[in-house]
Amino acid sequence: MFQALPLNRHPAECNSAIQQIANLRYENRPFPGFWRLLSLATVIVMTIQPASLLACAACYGASDSPMAKGMNAGIFSLLGVVVVVLGSIGGFFIYLAKKSADPAQPVISND
Repeated sequence: MFQALPLNRHPAECNSAIQQIANLRYENRPFPGFWRLLSLATVIVMTIQPASLLACAACYGASDSPMAKGMNAGIFSLLGVVVVVLGSIGGFFIYLAKKSADPAQPVISND
């Protein structure tokens, strides 16, 4: 009496619809290969001049120099700021959890 339609009746229509949407989206791009060419040129330039990718002079210096001590102090101070901010956010959420766990106070009206 009732005849079920096969599930994969026209599987190519969905694929072609997706391809049509992608073609509409990317068809009228200005300079379609520009970003690929730019990224390739950047990689080539970076590999030709590897000296520019090396670390700064502070990293190559002596580890007990004043510059290294100052850099370590800066790293630890920034790390301290991150710990304080994340601790404050965590403390706020602990406060909210404790506040929501407390039973509500009954409302007393004088009517």
